[in-house]
Order: sequence, then structure tokens, then C-alpha cells
Amino acid sequence: MSHSVAAGEQVSLDAVVKKFTSLLSATPYKEHDIKAITNAGLTLMKQLPVGRNAVLSYFGQRFDEAANRYLQYRVDKVKGDVFSANQYNEQAAYESLSLISNGFLSLITDPYWSLQFSQWAIDLLGHISKKLNSSNAAPLVTSTSTVEEKLELWMGCSATKLLIEIITSCFSVVVDKPSSVDVCVDKILEASIQYSPHFDWVVAHLGSCFPKTIIDRVLIAGYKDFISPSPQGSSKFSSAAAILNYLSGQHKTTARNCIISYYQNALNQPPPTAASAVTFLLNTLSLSNTMVPIITSDIGAIINVQMLNKLAAHYLVGAHDFCSLIHIVVHLLLRLEQSSLVVINAILDLACGRINTDSCGHQPLLGEVQTAAQHILSKLSNELLKVTICCRVNIVTPTSTLKHLILGQRSFVRRLHLTKANEHEARIVTRFLLACGWRGGVTTAVDILMEYLSLDRTWLLPSFCDMLQQWSVKYIAIEENLTHKIFASNMIDRTVLSNLLAYVNLKLFVGMRNQGR
Repeated sequence: MSHSVAAGEQVSLDAVVKKFTSLLSATPYKEHDIKAITNAGLTLMKQLPVGRNAVLSYFGQRFDEAANRYLQYRVDKVKGDVFSANQYNEQAAYESLSLISNGFLSLITDPYWSLQFSQWAIDLLGHISKKLNSSNAAPLVTSTSTVEEKLELWMGCSATKLLIEIITSCFSVVVDKPSSVDVCVDKILEASIQYSPHFDWVVAHLGSCFPKTIIDRVLIAGYKDFISPSPQGSSKFSSAAAILNYLSGQHKTTARNCIISYYQNALNQPPPTAASAVTFLLNTLSLSNTMVPIITSDIGAIINVQMLNKLAAHYLVGAHDFCSLIHIVVHLLLRLEQSSLVVINAILDLACGRINTDSCGHQPLLGEVQTAAQHILSKLSNELLKVTICCRVNIVTPTSTLKHLILGQRSFVRRLHLTKANEHEARIVTRFLLACGWRGGVTTAVDILMEYLSLDRTWLLPSFCDMLQQWSVKYIAIEENLTHKIFASNMIDRTVLSNLLAYVNLKLFVGMRNQGR
């Protein structure tokens, strides 16, 4: 299809040009002429390619002016300037601009115009969004404003809302044409770089139309900036994290599949690339409050022998900082919620050698993976104990992980019995349970001790004694509470009596040894 003027149309085109220019030259032109101007402008764009930029520039000014009035209205409202705020008429702005957008929408059934208008609208949205960076808009946003807050602000503006509708409609026309979709997505990401972080809300909103495509592309773009940040800083990486955080909350399944696929593909890359890609992904997760829960909901896709061996090998070969990797992992684990017990149990299985081959029994687990798992658990338990101490003096609030460990502490203790745990594993679990007892209060502490007494594992008594001794510093009457709990619950069986007797003997022995000193 031709998109330029035909020779036989020259006479009518001259008339259109004259009409368009005469309407624009009116000072001021009348609002009811907007429809006529729009029709004349669209005709010019179709028949005179050289004039397209000028026509689009005019339409862009109309949207830009409307956005300026909207921002001023919002600022006046925040400042309490009721008189100025009441002068703004959003409905009038919408009616005027919708005449222009409807004209655009009448042409976008043609993929050519879809690409033309979408790229124009994307650039214009970037220009308008950047206005939030000005001092005049300071009352509306801060450096910590979320994507959701920016969405709420801009979707209340007729200019930006209609531009979004134009882009969305354009995308719907080319959705079945991969090459055209790629052009549109690339344009969005280019604008994201140019106008970051003010353009994040646009990418997040449009990502809801094409979540998989946008998430895949944003991961790639974010990684490129992560390994080669711009001189101005990693604005693109931060933007990518913000976009992924928003889309992960809106499209959990798609986001999980995209991120896990990215992780799996990264492990198939050469060592330096694989290690840096995984580090990028972990850093991205650390900036999100929605991505971690959806990823850990499918823990088997992340923690398996084959993938962990690849990851360890890549870090060893690439000479990357393994300690920094462990630090990020611990940071993420501290923010786990419902999946905390499942994930920590999986890492415990790795640390204690319970998982030592792949599912087929062919590939053995690398010793480096087991060592890393032990380091992770050690650092995690230390951090949880620090948190409990800080909580006691109201420095910080308890982490999500600690809250859910307290809720599941009984199953955590039972693990020691069901898995026939060794002393090394018992020491690790005991540290986690110590944190639970400190934070959960005397009732939680007594419940944990009761579970220990009910286990037929005499070598757990040192752990039992250690916890009781430490908790007695805070919980003065903990032994009395424990005794009352035992008799009240009718738990006087052979195992409990045996453990209690062993505990008394151990306590007497320690006391006599201390006196001898």
C-alpha cells in the first residue's frame, strides 16, 4: 500500500494544506475547529510524507499543553490553591484530545500507521513523563515514588491516558507480526533508557498487554546495563528491576516462567557470562518484593544438582566473588514468606549431604555446592539471631522469614527425627530455633523444648540444654513453665522421662565440674 501523494490528488492536497495552515494561523483558533484540523492533518500525513513530522509535532504540542495544565492542577491541589485548581477542566481536555486520538485510531488498522503512531506516542510520553523531574512537579513525586504511584498520577491525565490507548491499539494490530512487535518493544526500551526512571510506568502498563515479550526484553536490557553501566549510573538496571517488580505482581505465572527460563539459559552460557547473568538476576531479585515469592514457589526449578553444579563451576572458573553471591542469597532468604521452611529445608538437605546426586543418580553433587550451602545457613542463622536481638531493643522489626519459621517451628524440630539427622544438622537447626524462641516468646520457647524432649535422640540433649540455658536469661520461669506444660499435656512417657533424667544428670555433672574449678 502506498503512503505518499498521487499525482492526481495534487489539487485537493493543495486545498487541504491551505485549510490546515489557515486553521492553525487563527489567533487563537477555536476549539470547535479541532476536528477539522485533525482531519486536515491526517490527510496531509497520508498524502504528503514530507509534512508528517510537522503535523505530528503540532498534535504533540496539543497533548503536551494538556499535560502541563494537568500537572499544574495537581500541584495546585497539593498546595491547597483551591481557586487555581477549580479553573482546570479535565473533561474539556479529554473531549478535545479524543478528537485527535480518534482520528489516529481510524488509521491504525494499517500496520504501517500502527508503527508510525506508536513510535510518536512513545516518544511523546517519554517527553511528558520527564516533566516530573522539574522543580515545579516536586510536590507530586519523590525519589522513592513507586511505579504504582506514577501510574495513578498519569492515568488520571487525559493526555497521557489517550496516548497509552493509542499505543495499546497499535500493538493490538501488530501482535501477530513478530518483527513489528519487536520494533515496538525496542522503541519502548529505548525510551526507557532515555527517560529513565520517569518512563517506567509506561513500560509497566504496556507490559500488561504483552507480559512475556516485555519481561524477556527487560531482562536482556537490564543485564546489558548491569555489566556495562552508563556513565550516569545504572539507571537502566534500576528501571528494569522496577518494571519486573510491577509485572511480577500482575502476571505471576508468566513472570516466574520467564525468570526461571532466563536462569536456566544463563547456566548454559560460557562461565563468565553465566556467572554475571546469575549475579544480575540475584541483584534484580533483591530489589523486588514480588519476584522472590513467585520464584521460590517452584523451588525444584532452582535448587537441583545439575543446575547448582553448573553454577558452582561457572563461579569457580570465572573467578567471581563467591562470598558476594552468598551475601545476596542470604539477603533474599531473609525476605522469604510462606516458602521459607521449604527453601531452608532444601538448603539443609544440600548442606548435610542428603542430596548428593541428581534425580537419575548419575551426577554427583559438587563439594563446593555443599560448602556454599553450609555457609549460607551459617550466615542466615547468624543474621536471624542478630535480628532477634535488635527486635528486643526495638531497633528493627522481625523479618518475614523469622515470622514464618516461628509458625512452622514444630515441623522444623520434627525434621531432626524424620530425617535421622546427625549432630552437625542438629546444630544448624538449633540456631534457627534459638532465633524463633527469642522472637516468639516464652510460649514458643517452651513448645520447642517440648518437641525436643519428645524425640528419641539422646544426643540432642546438649542442644536442648544450650537453648534452655540461653532462654532462661530472658525467661526467668521457663523451667517452671516447661514442667507445667509437661504435666498438663500428659506427655509423661518413657522417652520424655528418659530425656528429662538425662538432662538432670547432665545439669548436675556440669554444676559439679564448675564447682571443681
